[in-house]
Amino acid sequence: MSALAHAAPSVHVLGEETACPSPAQLTLALNQAFSEHQADTSAAEDGIAVRVSDEGPSYKIAVGADAREFVDETRSCEDRARAATVFIVLLIEPPVFTSPAPPPAAKPPPPKPPAPPPDRRLSLEIEAAGFIDGAPNAKSSLSGGGAVRVNFGLPQVGLTLGVIGSSPVDFNLSDIKVELTRVPLDLGVRGALRLHRLELEADAGVAMMVDLLAGKELATQNSSTRLEWGLRLALSAKIWFGRIAPFISFQSLIFPSPIAITVETSAQDYQTIGKTPIVWLGGLIGMAIKIF
Repeated sequence: MSALAHAAPSVHVLGEETACPSPAQLTLALNQAFSEHQADTSAAEDGIAVRVSDEGPSYKIAVGADAREFVDETRSCEDRARAATVFIVLLIEPPVFTSPAPPPAAKPPPPKPPAPPPDRRLSLEIEAAGFIDGAPNAKSSLSGGGAVRVNFGLPQVGLTLGVIGSSPVDFNLSDIKVELTRVPLDLGVRGALRLHRLELEADAGVAMMVDLLAGKELATQNSSTRLEWGLRLALSAKIWFGRIAPFISFQSLIFPSPIAITVETSAQDYQTIGKTPIVWLGGLIGMAIKIF
């Protein structure tokens, strides 16, 4: 069938002129139905041969190797020609069914721009601040002073080193006044989160505090220097304006092993009147400068 569809456009209808339908009737019907071929009644050898055979109550149509017998006892030649035309056209010019073209595929959304790489540049900051702290649940006065801190590392994490100079603190222990002068130092790790101008920081590290203890209003004036080890925890908030940032910070100094405070009340007479505080809570307000 495919070979017939690609044959030359001439279609030759052959058969007896007295047949029903006659070659002339079938040719007329075919030329009205064909879109690409032309039918005639010549006996030329090129093209496609269509044979009509009238067998009385039936007739046969042969197109090349394809043949079909139709039954029509009424012998209506026009009806026979129309029925034969449908059979012949389907063989020679079969319909071609094409599915509609699929809609164009939607364009994928543009890829998101890659996230900027994290800042890996080292930075150095220096902080200077006013300082105030005190010991909860201790019969002592508040202490004030100044603090200096150096921060070095990556913008997200780094090392922090600080020292505080504070005013003396007076304790009333067993009706004895004791003056405590402290010099806290600390070394720790700082984590930072930058939100545009705002920077939030958290510190954790080791604290060392030099304690100078002195008894007051005693018959024998005595003093001693002690060393305490503990922890420092702090939270800070900064607002950056270029390389300068004011900040506020809250910190806690924790010394799990307090030092016993012993005074000499008289010659060769020593009395333990208490211990140094375990926890010191303080606040700082100051300015940070970014060196690089």
